[in-house]
Amino acid sequence: MLPEIVAQKSENQIASDVSDLFNEYQIELAKISELGKLLKNFEGPFQYFIKGNKLHSSYTRHMDPDLAVKALNSEYWDRAIKKTDMLDYMSAQERSEWHNMISEFKTPEFSAKNLYATLDQFIKNKDQLLAKKVDGIFRSLSGHHVTNNPMAFSKKMIISNALDSFGSPNYRTCETLDDLRLIVAKYMGRDTDDYDPRTRSTLRITEFGQEVKIDGGALTLKIFKVGTIHIQVHPEIAIYLNDVLSNLYPAVIASSKGRPSKAKKAYDKPLQKNFLSDEVLRILMDISEYRNRSIYTKNQVVKEILLYLGAIEESGTFHIPEESIAGLNEIIRMGCYPEKKSNQFYPTKSALASMVISKLGYIESWDRVLEPSAGQGGLSDRLPKKRTTCVEIDPVNCSILKEKGFSVVEGDFLSQSFERKFQKIAMNPPFSDGRALQHLNKAIELLDDGGTLVAILPCSLVGKVDVSGAAIEWSEPIEGQFDDTNVRVTVLTINK
Repeated sequence: MLPEIVAQKSENQIASDVSDLFNEYQIELAKISELGKLLKNFEGPFQYFIKGNKLHSSYTRHMDPDLAVKALNSEYWDRAIKKTDMLDYMSAQERSEWHNMISEFKTPEFSAKNLYATLDQFIKNKDQLLAKKVDGIFRSLSGHHVTNNPMAFSKKMIISNALDSFGSPNYRTCETLDDLRLIVAKYMGRDTDDYDPRTRSTLRITEFGQEVKIDGGALTLKIFKVGTIHIQVHPEIAIYLNDVLSNLYPAVIASSKGRPSKAKKAYDKPLQKNFLSDEVLRILMDISEYRNRSIYTKNQVVKEILLYLGAIEESGTFHIPEESIAGLNEIIRMGCYPEKKSNQFYPTKSALASMVISKLGYIESWDRVLEPSAGQGGLSDRLPKKRTTCVEIDPVNCSILKEKGFSVVEGDFLSQSFERKFQKIAMNPPFSDGRALQHLNKAIELLDDGGTLVAILPCSLVGKVDVSGAAIEWSEPIEGQFDDTNVRVTVLTINK
């Protein structure tokens, strides 16, 4: 059996929904029969209604109850299938063929026998249907480039012809990527009832040649102007997809069950699964697409996101800074709410930031400046952009910093290495789990001789920092500097 997919509808729920739908169908069918008999008596005068509405078909055919029943069958088959998750298991081609049957009224009779036979067949063959869909995705990807793993999904895949000659999305080619995203969404427990991957901003990426994470970090895309997309699959996702493929090719692709997961390597970030609702995503997309700088909303989650992005609220209306749109697009692509607590994002207030920069002293034209854990630039905004390097772990904040014009290193500061040291360092590190001292010690290693480091630290560290040959100064305790926390802080100045 395949790994259980989160949020999959139960068979009992599907049966109940379909039973109600079939009863509704029988009522509508009886009404069509009665209406057909009635209209037959008014075929002559009814032609004027047809001419008035500029219909081109023969007017007599519009009163044929058989054609009405075909239309009714198609509508109810469409509604029945949508009450299940069958479309999620179809390939892009199969979905296209199905939609053609619906639009051309070519579905079979919506009878109890046909309906329950179809559902029974689907439930029995779910695993194989999903495996075939994943196999189709794999073949589409693996055939485009020699570096793609010919045996199974690996961390890196390539799809070509994603953009046309004008640089616009080639949706026919991108259906493969859409299918991949849909399977990933189901695996990660994301709502797929009204899921259209193209509305999730896959191809609204304009940063050609740069890596962009989507869908909670499940996929990382790098789009090139020639129309090629490099796809990096998170190890956890790759293992799941290969488990699905192993149902078709057990002799070639071994299941991961019973062996250690490669997804647990330290350098791989865990997947984010705190997904936003479709309603929230649509509101955010409207803001992004129409470049709204002021918006009124009653949605509490949207309000929290806009405040996170630095929007200013006045009488219920949010005014959004220009550079925050980049961060907004990052949230839309990931589909996730920014994790303020885990990333320890507590912006530096203006007065405290000014105090830090004043203690940093005069910045010479040749000085290299660093802000570790830069957030959205509470300190960096007061530093020279061309000479300041920002390190930040949150992709949303990184997007905002880049939009502001800073040189940005995305990742955990503790894992970064630099070829040259810095003459000026200003920092407001994360406090939890002893990270403040760890970040401070790392920054001290990067401080050049004769340089100055100014850090906002918890008062619990006062007297616990010793730098050989350096002058150290602690400020008086400062309270009320960070929202949602009552921690007291101090400002440490080190002249090395």
